[in-house]
Amino acid sequence: MCWGCVETRDEHVLVAYSAVNDRDLTLTPAMKADAMKTRDVRSALNLVKLCVGADTVEDLAEWQAHVTATRRAAGESPQPNHVTRMWPRREAEILGGEGDGGSLYWVIRGLILVRQPILAFQEVRGEDGIRRCSIVLAPELVRVETKPRGPFQGWRYLEAKDAPRDLGPWRGGSEGAQTLPVHLESALEQMGVLAAVG
Repeated sequence: MCWGCVETRDEHVLVAYSAVNDRDLTLTPAMKADAMKTRDVRSALNLVKLCVGADTVEDLAEWQAHVTATRRAAGESPQPNHVTRMWPRREAEILGGEGDGGSLYWVIRGLILVRQPILAFQEVRGEDGIRRCSIVLAPELVRVETKPRGPFQGWRYLEAKDAPRDLGPWRGGSEGAQTLPVHLESALEQMGVLAAVG
């Protein structure tokens, strides 16, 4: 069973479906190690995507943890991924060379808040037989400077020069959950107050 956000013309719907992969989602230890390095996001092409159904970074992290646990219990690859209809034509620019691959930047409630390194693109087919693209992601969430982003459908390319700067690994829960509401944090960052404090 794979989970993903299927895009329709009018909405994004979280669905569970059986998928047959042309390639296994199992990643090599080298791919996993590369994803955990600090990545130079300024040299790679990225993707940006609305995180439908999540109000906070914690919601995204909890959803991915649930999916990972469910897959692991079913004996499937627990690697985080996002399934979308469209395959990036600029795949090579996103995957980049050694240590400089792009990331998927998540838009949560109109703001880019976090990114996940992209490890691979793999074809999946649902029960309907339609070819879809699985964006295979590193498990780490990296907090980025808050950047407003208007609504759009599907995903969009995000040039390296336009990507928000990293603020460091996201640590949720008792290890460092955000204490400020996102809209307040965004306003403080725009005024330069939060950067001075942090």
